[in-house]
Amino acid sequence: MLNPWRVAESHEDLFVQRYNRLVGMSLQLSGHDREQAEDLVHEAFVEFTLSRPDLAAIQNLDGYLYGMLRNLHLSQVRRAARRHTQSLSLLDYDSAEIGLRSSDPRDRIRAKDELRDVCSYACLRKDTSKAGSVLLLRFFHGYYPVEIAQILRSPRRAVDDWLRIARREARLYLENPRRLNPIRLNLAADALQIAMGQTAGDYLSDLRSDIFRSRQGS
Repeated sequence: MLNPWRVAESHEDLFVQRYNRLVGMSLQLSGHDREQAEDLVHEAFVEFTLSRPDLAAIQNLDGYLYGMLRNLHLSQVRRAARRHTQSLSLLDYDSAEIGLRSSDPRDRIRAKDELRDVCSYACLRKDTSKAGSVLLLRFFHGYYPVEIAQILRSPRRAVDDWLRIARREARLYLENPRRLNPIRLNLAADALQIAMGQTAGDYLSDLRSDIFRSRQGS
């Protein structure tokens, strides 16, 4: 009898199917710190879906993923202190519009740079992951999760999981783009070209136009 993961659609689907179970494992590693546990799970998602190990060679997928969580835990603890000293990221807001309008006017250029980088990441990531598409729909286009669920034909809970994954993956990208190097291969050629002396509304409108131009095919 075939192992269930050997007939699943993708590495991403396999991981998301185990999301709640992996969070439970991660809670034990993190001393029941929910935020730290979810950070650990989403970092493991990045490692698993980008490295794409040979599933046929994995006899116990749950054990494999737990080992990945355990190996990543030590490096996550070292990053935690640095992360808590950082200012609120635009990704912590529900949408790019809210984040940009809430940012300090004196820091608006940095905020626009961050939004441009997140948009570039999501436009590239959507070609290989639902995480990129969900982030574009929610963060840049302002769709509600229930509307995204209808578009993806997925349960609302799955959309929430994808959105958490997308936000944390984008944070990893902002902190250290080299960690997501496979996503970044064509970034220089595809980087968004947007004028900096714009109002918040015009800037976001141009970002959305670039998102539509980033499509592949018809």
